[in-house]
Amino acid sequence: MSEGVHYAFDVYRPLEAPFSIYLLRFFGVALGHGLWTLVASIVYWSVLKDRMPKPVASAEGPQIFTWDLACVFASAIPHALYNSLLTHDHAFLAGVTNVVTIWGVTSYLEEQEKAASAAER
Repeated sequence: MSEGVHYAFDVYRPLEAPFSIYLLRFFGVALGHGLWTLVASIVYWSVLKDRMPKPVASAEGPQIFTWDLACVFASAIPHALYNSLLTHDHAFLAGVTNVVTIWGVTSYLEEQEKAASAAER
């Protein structure tokens, strides 16, 4: 919410932005953050799904923490790039960032699925 308030008062109001930008932000921010959360969650699940049935040994703690950070960065880096591009009026490149991120995660999951299918044979 604070991000929305920041943009409304510090970015859009001084620029005398049209009301439509407020509507776009209102509907787009929640959906966008939901998608970034989904990206991080999918990567996290795909990395750790094989570990879930068995208990995690304490020696694996640092390794799992490293994977946790990797999963967070898998979402945080494209999100930061997206925000930076939008802030500097590069809406097309921001959209490309989203498309490439979703494509990358989808491709990664497809490869994981192929590897799992091949291992079952």
